[in-house]
Amino acid sequence: NPLLTLPPQEVVRAGLKPTLAFLQKVAKGISHGQVELAAMRLTSLQLPWHELHSCLQALVLSRNELTSLPHETSSLTALTALWLDNNSLSSFPESMGRLVSLKSLALDNNLLTALPSCICSLSALERLTTDNNSLRFLHPRMSELQSLTLLSAANNRLTMLPSSLALISSLRSIALSGNPLAPLPPSLRERHDIEMDVPRA
Repeated sequence: NPLLTLPPQEVVRAGLKPTLAFLQKVAKGISHGQVELAAMRLTSLQLPWHELHSCLQALVLSRNELTSLPHETSSLTALTALWLDNNSLSSFPESMGRLVSLKSLALDNNLLTALPSCICSLSALERLTTDNNSLRFLHPRMSELQSLTLLSAANNRLTMLPSSLALISSLRSIALSGNPLAPLPPSLRERHDIEMDVPRA
């Protein structure tokens, strides 16, 4: 069974019970389409990518110690939800732009100073949360996210927003409290259909 060689060393070192739990959760992902690996102290990600690439729809990696993602993550083309919040990510592979079915991406509480341009290729993305990072800007190409309804980037270091955000016709909610923002671009202020939580002047 290839799963028997699967757990990362940090899981194996934690003992038999965490190792068995890891294996059971990954096996469930193959049969049920969801792998939930939150709070397992993972510093690396090892999964049976070939078995999961066409069936995995949700991957929960919250509250671990990940500093990077393997490029194999981009093979999960059926993925619709990815939780990476509460890790130590400072970047992730440009190949992540291949996750064309992804609808929800949680990146809160990491070490990101910028969002990679590959995020702008996630054409199905509806929810993007990036609270409590160190983001200094948002990519102008984010206007390509024409399915996006929620953008949350509270408590970062944003000083201005790209006016191109106003071109996302589906956008209905922006949360930006806790940023040293300049006044919003006129094109965004004119979008009265967007609920905005922004810093008070």
